[in-house]
Amino acid sequence: MSQTTTVAELREQLEMLQGVREALDIFSPQIFESSAAQMVIATATKQWREEHDVTMRGSTRRRLRKQARDMVRPGRQVDDLHGALIHVQRQAVIWRRHCPGGGWPRLPRGLAATESLLGDVIGELDELSPVLQKDLLHESFDTLLGLMRDLATDVDGLASLPSRTDITARVRELGGQELLEDFITRRLERDQVRTEVELAWWASLLEHMITTDSLLARYSGVELGELAERFRELDRQQVESLVGPVRRAIGRRLQRVVTADKEAARNYYRELAAAHPDNLRSLMGRYRDLTQALRPAWVLTPAQISQLADPDEQLDLVVLDGLHRTPTAHLLGVLARAKQIVVFADPRRHRDGAIGDLADILPHRDLPTDRGDREEHVAAFLAAHGYDGLVDSIPAPPSRSTMRLEVVDGFGMPALGSAAVESVQREVDRVVDLVVDHALTHPQRSLAVITLNERHAARVGEAIRDIVATSPAIADFFAADRPEPFVVTDIAGAQGLARDAIILSVGYGKTPHGRVLHRLGKISGPDGLSLLVDALDAVRRELIVVSCFTHADLDRGRLRAPGAELLYDLLAHIAHADDTPAAAGDDSHDAAPDRLLVDLADRLWRLGLTVVPRYGLPGGVRIPLAIGHPDHPGELFVAVVSDDDAYMAEPSIRVRERHRIERLRQRGWAVYQAFSTSVFLDPQAEAQRIVDLVIEVLTAKQPGSAPAAAELDDQPGQSDPAVEVTTGKEPSKDTAGREPHPRGPRPDVQAGLPLTAYSDDQLDDLVAWIASDRLERSEADFLAELRSELDVTRRGAQIDAVLLTAIQRRDTTDD
Repeated sequence: MSQTTTVAELREQLEMLQGVREALDIFSPQIFESSAAQMVIATATKQWREEHDVTMRGSTRRRLRKQARDMVRPGRQVDDLHGALIHVQRQAVIWRRHCPGGGWPRLPRGLAATESLLGDVIGELDELSPVLQKDLLHESFDTLLGLMRDLATDVDGLASLPSRTDITARVRELGGQELLEDFITRRLERDQVRTEVELAWWASLLEHMITTDSLLARYSGVELGELAERFRELDRQQVESLVGPVRRAIGRRLQRVVTADKEAARNYYRELAAAHPDNLRSLMGRYRDLTQALRPAWVLTPAQISQLADPDEQLDLVVLDGLHRTPTAHLLGVLARAKQIVVFADPRRHRDGAIGDLADILPHRDLPTDRGDREEHVAAFLAAHGYDGLVDSIPAPPSRSTMRLEVVDGFGMPALGSAAVESVQREVDRVVDLVVDHALTHPQRSLAVITLNERHAARVGEAIRDIVATSPAIADFFAADRPEPFVVTDIAGAQGLARDAIILSVGYGKTPHGRVLHRLGKISGPDGLSLLVDALDAVRRELIVVSCFTHADLDRGRLRAPGAELLYDLLAHIAHADDTPAAAGDDSHDAAPDRLLVDLADRLWRLGLTVVPRYGLPGGVRIPLAIGHPDHPGELFVAVVSDDDAYMAEPSIRVRERHRIERLRQRGWAVYQAFSTSVFLDPQAEAQRIVDLVIEVLTAKQPGSAPAAAELDDQPGQSDPAVEVTTGKEPSKDTAGREPHPRGPRPDVQAGLPLTAYSDDQLDDLVAWIASDRLERSEADFLAELRSELDVTRRGAQIDAVLLTAIQRRDTTDD
């Protein structure tokens, strides 16, 4: 017989053997090799045969009836031969299923004892099955044996099994079948059950709220995101539209003033149009109403206000800014004329003079500085030095620290009458090299050089002018008509300055004995802190500090002034910047983590993305989840923000929905706003949308990953066999099978000159001429061909940067 694998199969087999035994009590074993089905027909009544639509000849019936009677055991009386044969036929079918090899059935010994034992086992399994919530009769013997062993060893679990069974039965009665199956599938630990049940309860409650509140049901996560993006666009348009009403109000006021005295207006116009108009004070004295209607707001120094305004004239509003080094006495004329005063100042830097006096009598209000475009590492440094809570460090995607220190070996002697070694030649040369390198590699970024003393600023400026005069390739970068022209200034001129990159040149060297004199000019004075903060606040993207010494060469105890101490801390901070990551996740947050974000992060990780929670610099803004891709290790692309406690605590909808998103986008992030309702109701869909955004960002960063139209046309087997292109070298993969388009005359650009001798226009003309053959080239191939045309044999990062910049300008123009 075939081998059984479950108790149910074994029971069926024993039931079959019991039926065989009953058949063998009446017939001999040969009955199972005969045609019991034919004998059933032969012994049936005429009515049975008609009902079953079978026929058989009478002689055949007589022969088969005699054969059936001959197989009855001797001495056995059979009252219903037809019924006994039907039983035999049924058992023969079951026998052949369990014994595919055929043959006579033989009953094993001890069948009765086996039946009794199996009955006991089935009875016990029937009792266990509802408790364990398993159909034990149909479990395999191996599974059943393992289960029994586990139950035998887990005495405590076995003792609590009935109560757990009652609980699960109750949960099923309440409609929690799917919840139980989910728990069983995920094999939850005991301490997770309460949290999961609470989650299910809140989910049910929120689902009920959504089904009963049409407003909540109207917006999904996608729709909320689109609505927020629409608000940002409308808010930008609204702010931009505010200029129009102001201009129209000024125009209406001017119209009223002109209409009131047209003769005075004509005279005023004639005087302004004259070749030599009268001085402004005289004009304002004679045409005060017209002048104020034309220019309702003026930007003047305090001295100019005293000169232009009459002593008894009242000014509606005076806004004072940039007063860090202004004595109170210089403001008396302004203060006497002002009806209202607003002072923009930072009393943390300096409280002497006007700022200190006004700070004592005027009410204070801290203004947010998060709209400023400030480099994140500089912002973190300022936050750690008195500006925590006022200066936010907005994290950018991972990159090297954009604060770096360039140390040069600079020695000299103090100049006559000076207590410090000012402006060492080596430091001047290094600053010039950095400026030229920036002009060649990043001409699109604005730059300024700030020095700590005037002499050094003058020498650096003179050296750069000499370089520019002999280098037409970089002359455009130093043009005065640029939106943010290049400038060299001492630290006193840094107030209000802002550039993409700042080179902060200390401008003080060591003595011939290697000592540093601790008097550092203006930053060692009372305004030093304010001056250095102004210089740091000017940095948008990159800060390069050039110095002849490091913090280790200074004795902080000998630096008495706050400005000099801040310089020491700056040098130390940059020197140790490589010891810590530029930005990283924060595990030290005291508040409990947002469980929705934890679950979302886990789903994103399971989908194969890189997930960094609470990404940012210490003391700065933290991104709840920063997302990268495993194919780009060390890079992060998407910032996931949520409607967390900080979001809800912000009273301004403009700050919540627009400013915080725009700040992150300006730093280089693709931003995804994950709303709690969407993450709660369908976290997997939210995770998939974030995955789609990451893929979208990667596709935008690598446009060449998708085959171009020309490449799709050139499939194998589709090229014209009659066309053959023969060249002196093997064609590249991109250009194989395509003839170059004829180029025009080569531009008149002489080869073999120094790279600085070529202007941007000459390089652009040569690049355009090379590209006119319409062949696909990689950037490396284009660079090699441009080198060949210019006969440039020298190698170097600076040379490659200049040539690549010309190539990229052409790509930008094509786009």
